[in-house]
Amino acid sequence: TYMAVGKPILMAVQGDAADLVTRAGGGIVCPPQNARTLASAALRLFQMSPAERAAMGQRGHEFYQRELSMDVGVNRFEAIFASMTRR
Repeated sequence: TYMAVGKPILMAVQGDAADLVTRAGGGIVCPPQNARTLASAALRLFQMSPAERAAMGQRGHEFYQRELSMDVGVNRFEAIFASMTRR
């Protein structure tokens, strides 16, 4: 949901959450429980220009609206339920 806000994300995780941020281009992901890689990722984010960080946040926001928003979820469930009633 943080992507909906339109701010760049710094995540120290693996798995689905990391995959979403990477697919969206909405932030920087690094392995968990590794202070060096987290510090390096934070420094990379800090060294970006404000325009680069804004673009990263915008990409995350657009991805959220397109793939993860409540409207998208409701529409997907409606399609599933509609296909079940046609059987």
